[in-house]
Amino acid sequence: MDLDPTRPSLEKQQREALAGLAILRRFRTAIAVLWTLAIAILCWMPREVVAEIEDRSWWFQIHRVDKLIHAGIFVVFAVLWIRALD
Repeated sequence: MDLDPTRPSLEKQQREALAGLAILRRFRTAIAVLWTLAIAILCWMPREVVAEIEDRSWWFQIHRVDKLIHAGIFVVFAVLWIRALD
């Protein structure tokens, strides 16, 4: 039996580990919520603003790049929420 008073008990180590997991879960949830809000804001942008951005950016000259951008946005969305709810 280890009676070293400077060494934390197993129960204390478990409590600290659970507290760390709770903080990580809150962080993941906050990131997922922020990403969801960013998507909502972008979806609510007026068409004129989107058209102006498309006209000024060389990225949108690439054929069907908007489809890749949408796919990427929603893949990140899904991964963030899966990680937050895991």
